[in-house]
Amino acid sequence: MSRKGSDNAAVIMKARVRVPGMFFIFGRARLLHDRIIITDLFYREVIPLSEVTAVTWQGEELRISLGPEERVMLRMRGAGAWKFEIQRLCGLKDPNIELRPR
Repeated sequence: MSRKGSDNAAVIMKARVRVPGMFFIFGRARLLHDRIIITDLFYREVIPLSEVTAVTWQGEELRISLGPEERVMLRMRGAGAWKFEIQRLCGLKDPNIELRPR
């Protein structure tokens, strides 16, 4: 069931999050249909899904590529579920999954 975020948009997924190299106390990530919002006490970052070019995941690390040079890394539980949901929302194909006709 979707819940409303503070900006009146339906939240698809949410999780506690850590960003390597930053000190987060109450870090949270929310996935909406058009963006990812990362917040902490004095921090807020919005990543538009229209800028996402690739998503990878390994263990609890989620890497979001926003172009050839820029990458955001998040540590969270359920990173794999986030990866597949972001790919679905962005219309990205997973290069590791090859669909074969039967």
